[in-house]
Amino acid sequence: MHEFFRKRRGPQVEEIEKVLALKEGKGYREDGIRSFREFIRQKTEYAPSTIYTYIKLYKTFGKELQDLGLSKARLLLRYGKVDEDWIERAKRMTVRELEETLRKEE
Repeated sequence: MHEFFRKRRGPQVEEIEKVLALKEGKGYREDGIRSFREFIRQKTEYAPSTIYTYIKLYKTFGKELQDLGLSKARLLLRYGKVDEDWIERAKRMTVRELEETLRKEE
């Protein structure tokens, strides 16, 4: 049986990598679960939409997600600023500073 995310400030990149591999390889079927969405409901403490968001963030930012953080990554994705320059700038800012900067760029 697989054990996954328990609620806290968010999963680690390694956890997202594991759940993505499980999704892509349909490894959840080993536990007798028929769909990935049902796996999320049964084996994690998160809503399916949250897990799908984490997967999308990981697919966009890869390992950079660890240093960037989920909040900043969500902001960058929302504003379509996913290039390396923005990622590096965001790492040096607080979430609030990043949000203000992104709003001004609109």
